[in-house]
Amino acid sequence: MSDRETIDRARRALAALEDFVGPACEAARADYFGALTHIAVTEPWATDKITKLAVAQNVIDMVEQHLRVAISEGTEAQRNADRAERIALIPERKRNLLKRMGMQT
Repeated sequence: MSDRETIDRARRALAALEDFVGPACEAARADYFGALTHIAVTEPWATDKITKLAVAQNVIDMVEQHLRVAISEGTEAQRNADRAERIALIPERKRNLLKRMGMQT
């Protein structure tokens, strides 16, 4: 995937996380936690229900983490693109001098 595609993907992931997925995950997490608490108090022997709710919470966490990774990758791609743009603005003579001095450009 190119830097531009990664940056665009990160923008979409951020928008989804902020506008839709994040609020939905928070609401589901709160509902699951409420149900988990209720079951733990009223049916502590119902370990299968408790396990299923815990797994559901882990799935929510994994979905959010997947989006956060995409956002992070896009941030890094944007840094690389910005750096490449700054390097391109350096006059060629100065870039050659920096290369001879062992500096990365």
